[in-house]
Amino acid sequence: MSHHCTCIQFHPVGQGIFSTGCICCDRRDDPVRWFYDCGTASEQMLITNAIAKMGKRHECCGHWWPFCESSSRTSSIFHLGAISHFDQDHVNGVSGLMEGQKLKILLLPYATLAQRLYNAFTQSVQIDSDFVQFCANPARFARERWGAERVLFVEGGSPAGDPNEARQDNQNREDQDSSIQIPRAKLLDPELSSDAAPERGILPAGSVLGVKMHGKIVWEFRPYNDQHLASKLNANFADGIAKLRDALLRCDAGALKGAEQIFNATFGKTAQPRNEISLFLHGMHKSSQVMKTYASVGHGINRHPSDKHPLSILYTGDGFLNTQQRVDEVKKLPLQNLTVLQVPHHGARKSWMTGLGAELAPRHSVFCADPERIKPGHPHGSVLVDLLGHGPAIVDKRSNFCVGQFC
Repeated sequence: MSHHCTCIQFHPVGQGIFSTGCICCDRRDDPVRWFYDCGTASEQMLITNAIAKMGKRHECCGHWWPFCESSSRTSSIFHLGAISHFDQDHVNGVSGLMEGQKLKILLLPYATLAQRLYNAFTQSVQIDSDFVQFCANPARFARERWGAERVLFVEGGSPAGDPNEARQDNQNREDQDSSIQIPRAKLLDPELSSDAAPERGILPAGSVLGVKMHGKIVWEFRPYNDQHLASKLNANFADGIAKLRDALLRCDAGALKGAEQIFNATFGKTAQPRNEISLFLHGMHKSSQVMKTYASVGHGINRHPSDKHPLSILYTGDGFLNTQQRVDEVKKLPLQNLTVLQVPHHGARKSWMTGLGAELAPRHSVFCADPERIKPGHPHGSVLVDLLGHGPAIVDKRSNFCVGQFC
């Protein structure tokens, strides 16, 4: 009988998010690895250092299960990557992460061209920057700059999706021999690409991605894009961007300059970062034979959960859980006995609803933030208080967080 372990790490990058995960098998097969976001608003050296330390003994579950350490060190493949939204402090480390690595599948939230460029222009970046080009045509950028083999955009909508459509899609999976089993994707629409290609597509809301080892699904991912809850973008700006769409998708310099002028004429100095679209990602063990679960916060502080529920995590990026409608939507994911919650938006008050800590009841609540920054003041004290009974852990410039499970 084979055993496998899963390890999830939040790396110390200050005001940003960088999380990696790994599923290893004692048969010495190649591990299945993923990452969620890779960026920071703090010093870029924090990202560089975190990437350099990946796979070392104290940075993974190898100090619990040696077979996991050896396999995670030698792997150079990320089978899955996910970027929560189009914001610099969540993506500006991905290029460094991809050096010497292969990326099989990249998940992004579906967002219109106007929504993506609005986010870019509110961040005061040069229009010829990599970030603006990423926002203009993320599928092309990810393939050409990061080497992503597949780029899939998660459709906005309820995480439950259309039950009939989701059931059919999840059974009709692509490439049954692949490590990551994905439902068949739809072709891209004109908001994302001017040409149709099989390596790019849209995942329907409610899709489930399975991690397969030895012919068995051992882990499931459920992405959820809350785009359908975002407020409407200014119609004049959206119409102006639509007229330049084809040139913008080619990252034409004149078109990008024109888009910036439309932005300035429409919003002037009143534009505020919206960040209303975020790709949530739920992951969960499928094994019912849990043997051991461990977690460590910082360096040397170990917790030994007494329960044997399958390991699960909810990544939220900069998402909002501040209204009952938003909470009800995200609770359509299987959140019972949640092991780890990545607290949305670095613990911002405006992204949280009081009492939600008890409602979600995670065992561990991870704040990816730099408390030393006076502005914006993350995490907020009221959010920390709401999660005091749920294992709050602040992943800042020095302290990491790691959780692992052996099955």
